[in-house]
Amino acid sequence: MSTVKRFFAPLIGLLRLHLVAVIVIAVLVLLYTLIGFFAVPRIARAQLESYVTEQLHRQVSIGEIRFNPFALDASIGGLVLREADGSPVVGFRHLYVNAQLASLWQRALVLAEVELSAPDIDVIVAQDGTLNLAKLAPESEKPTSEEPASLPRVHIQRLDIRDGRIGFTDNTRAQPFTAVVAPIKFTLTDFKTDANYENAYDFSGTTLAGEQLQWVGAFTVQPFSRSVRSWRWS
Repeated sequence: MSTVKRFFAPLIGLLRLHLVAVIVIAVLVLLYTLIGFFAVPRIARAQLESYVTEQLHRQVSIGEIRFNPFALDASIGGLVLREADGSPVVGFRHLYVNAQLASLWQRALVLAEVELSAPDIDVIVAQDGTLNLAKLAPESEKPTSEEPASLPRVHIQRLDIRDGRIGFTDNTRAQPFTAVVAPIKFTLTDFKTDANYENAYDFSGTTLAGEQLQWVGAFTVQPFSRSVRSWRWS
């Protein structure tokens, strides 16, 4: 009997090690799942709300936030950024982003798809000439004479913006001027922030008067420059 035990002892020990490894892996996968599906959306919401209220001194309302740790995609079911008095500045109905594991070896944020539905922007020029959107940038604590750091590397395989709206109000005139461009459709493929990389785009919009604008061209982010291949206003 003792001989049989001595014979099977190594096998039993190996099985125990495998069982422990399986349990550890299962626990790690469970933790990864719980953190991804439940903790990440909560943390993202808290960070967004904190940044807007403490750094921008504005109000923000955020819809449902979802994150899938296995597909590496995230979505926000609506967001509205408001001035301190409650007037809307920027918002959208839905945002979907799908990241790729290629980000690890390409040393860049690689996004396979970005979809933005119904972005809504109100551009307001005050009587003193200041722009409301310019106030959204957080104030820098100390001015610096150093050259600005290069932008992080971002690759977006496809960016779709649909049902967009831009409202413009100019209060510098004796009679305030207002205009609205909607709906706006914008498609961008193979976008990169790499130096001297030309990004092709296709933009179209319609004013409330029925005038249509179509603009096709390319631009680079570093350094910023643009070229227009064709445009039409009718």
